[in-house]
Amino acid sequence: MGPLGEKKNYVVSPPYEGHLYDGNTPLANVKIVRKTSYNTIKSSWVEDEFYTDEYGYFNIPAKEAAMKLTFLDQFLAITKLLVELESETLLVMESDRMESDGNFIEFGGAKPKDLICNIRNSEEAYREGHSRIYTRCRWSGMPEKAMPLLDQLESDLKGS
Repeated sequence: MGPLGEKKNYVVSPPYEGHLYDGNTPLANVKIVRKTSYNTIKSSWVEDEFYTDEYGYFNIPAKEAAMKLTFLDQFLAITKLLVELESETLLVMESDRMESDGNFIEFGGAKPKDLICNIRNSEEAYREGHSRIYTRCRWSGMPEKAMPLLDQLESDLKGS
């Protein structure tokens, strides 16, 4: 990023690969909507649609966007994964990133292993560097510092 900015591709959403469940039942052929927002579109959202297979498996590629940012600009990207069911739409993961280098900043730099998103899980929140995740998903090696969503929000309000 130069002082006047040069246009380059930034990772605005990491790839996600895993399985989607409702309790012990795989959610087959269910639509997952990835919504992303980042610097150049500000309060707008870009939506991409993906579907699980017959076993609830999904594979969502990383998303990049070409942007021209100067040294005065703070990179910011937000991703939401929403599951559209017959009766409701549920948020299964929301993450933000303030760094553009690498696909898995939100996950401590490593691809999450054995990603399982269960719509019956409670939401948990945690921070990894300057990134934050609210999620119903679980994975091998998930940080132990995850806390229930309301506890995280209270901590944020107190300035901790």
